[in-house]
Amino acid sequence: PGIEPARQARLPPLFHVHGSDDPLMPLAAVTPDAVIPGGSHIIHLSHADAVNALLREWIATRLQTAPPDGP
Repeated sequence: PGIEPARQARLPPLFHVHGSDDPLMPLAAVTPDAVIPGGSHIIHLSHADAVNALLREWIATRLQTAPPDGP
């Protein structure tokens, strides 16, 4: 089971951000890369600043640069 290594190599990078209080997909059921405390199912709307900060940091790490400032 799982994804074949050749296919895995072609997949784009994935960064799973999850809300700690998601009632539709409980935190115990997933293994996210980052958890937004108090976040529900639509964290990209309810906690946009926190999600954006995590994404900037993750992208900068992948590009090996400093994260940009601002929204």
